[in-house]
Amino acid sequence: MKKSLWFWLLSCCLGLLSVLILMSFRNKADSVLASADMKAKSGWVQIHLLNKNPILPFSFIYDGKSSKEWFNKWQKKIESKKTDQNRIQHHLIWRDGTTDLEVHCIAIEYSDYPSVEWTVYFRNTGSNNTLVLREIQGLDTKLQRGNDEEFILHGIKGDFCTADSYEPYQLTLRPDFTKTFAPSSSGKSSDGPNGWPYFNLQMGDKGFIFAVGWPGQWAASFTRDSSNLLTIKAGQQLTNLYLKPHEEIRTPLIAMLFWQGSNVVASQNLWRR
Repeated sequence: MKKSLWFWLLSCCLGLLSVLILMSFRNKADSVLASADMKAKSGWVQIHLLNKNPILPFSFIYDGKSSKEWFNKWQKKIESKKTDQNRIQHHLIWRDGTTDLEVHCIAIEYSDYPSVEWTVYFRNTGSNNTLVLREIQGLDTKLQRGNDEEFILHGIKGDFCTADSYEPYQLTLRPDFTKTFAPSSSGKSSDGPNGWPYFNLQMGDKGFIFAVGWPGQWAASFTRDSSNLLTIKAGQQLTNLYLKPHEEIRTPLIAMLFWQGSNVVASQNLWRR
């Protein structure tokens, strides 16, 4: 009886030790991945927001010219401040001294998760109508893939009152291919088979999740060229307007989370957290 008890206790101790060892290895692995995730996020923020000449992640057309052309001429300033223990706000401001249009990009960078989000605002600070704004994209970015990996888009369908509503999909974005997403014309943001504004783009052993925050008619597109370049755009579906004096509008909020490790399920759990 005593031998059986000792054997049971020894088995329990060995089992517990094995679990602790496995947890230790897993925690170390998770720590390495988390560090890589945060590094990817920080690098993206620097390149696309904080550099002297950033590759901005949004775009628009103003008086028939691209935002890139306008930004090269307009006055610009950046203000960064901590809003709490885990968030830094980056406020980018451009102003057209001729038409009094101001463009504000307010981005929140998180220090406890590998994520960043931003919203763009357009404000008429003058006494006359602005010129025409159109094709406003809250997200407009390009990605380059390696020769040994492919762009794979993971997501779920929207709701269209059938058995396959919210069904998961996996789509390989091959050369010379374009895929567009938008809710049905009802104006409900998750309506229709292509109406779910959350996307997980995998590129080999890394990727990012992004969401379009807009409670109405949004649109997103993924356009692959004939080589290794993918262009992603997202925003309100239709924009063609001018602003009256003191009017202001905003784009959909874009939220983005970076992940490493080729485990799509783990990336989705990180997004939920």
